[in-house]
Amino acid sequence: MDTTQILYLVGAFVLGFVIAWFAGRGGPKRAAEEAAAETQSVRSKLRTVESDLQKTQGQHKENLASLDQLSAEKSNLVAMLKTSEASLTDAGAEIQRLTTALGDAHSDGLLLQTELSQARSALGEARTQVMALTAALDAAAEVAEEVEETAIVEHAVNDELAARMTELESELALARATADRLAEKQVLVSAELYLKRREYSDIIGAGDDAIVSALATRDQALFEAQTEMDYMRRDLSMLTAAGAQLADALQKRSEDYEGLMHRLVTSETAVRALPEVSLATATAAVLVEKAVSAGEDVAAEETAAPEAEASADEAPAQEAPAEAVVEDAGPDLAAELEARAAELDELKSEHENLKAALDAAIAERDDLKSQLDARATDIDDLTGKLSAANEQVATLSSANDTFVAQLKERSTVIDGLLAKIGDFDGMLRSLLPAIAAAAAGNGVDAESSTEASTGEEAVPAFASEEEEGETDVN
Repeated sequence: MDTTQILYLVGAFVLGFVIAWFAGRGGPKRAAEEAAAETQSVRSKLRTVESDLQKTQGQHKENLASLDQLSAEKSNLVAMLKTSEASLTDAGAEIQRLTTALGDAHSDGLLLQTELSQARSALGEARTQVMALTAALDAAAEVAEEVEETAIVEHAVNDELAARMTELESELALARATADRLAEKQVLVSAELYLKRREYSDIIGAGDDAIVSALATRDQALFEAQTEMDYMRRDLSMLTAAGAQLADALQKRSEDYEGLMHRLVTSETAVRALPEVSLATATAAVLVEKAVSAGEDVAAEETAAPEAEASADEAPAQEAPAEAVVEDAGPDLAAELEARAAELDELKSEHENLKAALDAAIAERDDLKSQLDARATDIDDLTGKLSAANEQVATLSSANDTFVAQLKERSTVIDGLLAKIGDFDGMLRSLLPAIAAAAAGNGVDAESSTEASTGEEAVPAFASEEEEGETDVN
């Protein structure tokens, strides 16, 4: 499409517009302009309402998301509140129990006061006895002096008075020792009572938390100490039983060893008493004498050594002369000697076995001693651990107090949050009718905008029909 055609069209449009303006009527044109202006205003209002609707929908979605989040937080806070209430209930029960324990401790303090009063009364009685004994001692001393001055001859009376004096002195020393012990006990009980009163006053002045922590610390320490003592007693009983079993085994093996040694000595004595052995010994002695007479000192030493060992355990040194005698004595004697030698070897092997068993028992005893020492070291370590555990209990008690304080602060914060949640819930409930009304208004505005757009479409159509009619008239 070239420029000439566009110019033609523009000229035709301008010409038609001028003709229509001159030829048109004023009423419909004015109505059309008013309708167009109203349509434009309706469209602007519709756009404004649509933007407000979109903003309201977005805000409504945000409010719904916030409401869901707040509902979730409310559920979590309600769960936390229930947990806190359960913890507070448990804490109340624990406080009740600790209050009962505090009452028991107070009754124990009253019992200690009663014991202190009894000790004081006993001390007063002891002091009275001491004074009486002192007076008696002074009187006895005066009597002794008078008796020594006036009746030196009566030695028996003096001895009796000296014995009485010694007895009175011993009674006086005993009474003084009793008085000292009672005084020390009074001082200790007074100091302990003063410390306990001061500790109780400090704990009561500090409040319920200090009472709870002190009683919990004491109960935990007593429980752990009792548990540790039970473990130590059980271990000590096990070790005592093991030591008793080992001692019984050692005693039994010692008795077996002594019996076997007795049997071995008896067998050696019987072997020595045999005529064959005696003959072999005599032959060996003759050979030794010949060797000594010939001047063979070395041979004499070699012969004397088997002779000395033949009485103890070893018979091989005498086998050569014994075999010579055995060959002369006959096959029966050789068989008997072989049997005796086999029995002697058996006894030697049994002796070696018993010796090895005794060494093993000694090693086992040493091992048990080392285990006992290690157990004692473990007990010392456990004692140190018990002290460390007591320190940890004190630390945990302080941490428990801190946790209780934090729990109280948390409950306060939870109450504030619940109040805020209630306020926000009421605000949301108050906004729901406004949101519903806004949604209903948006629907009415949409219908009116649809009708306005339909009217605008009808107005141009009417205007175009009028222009066509005017063109036909012209």
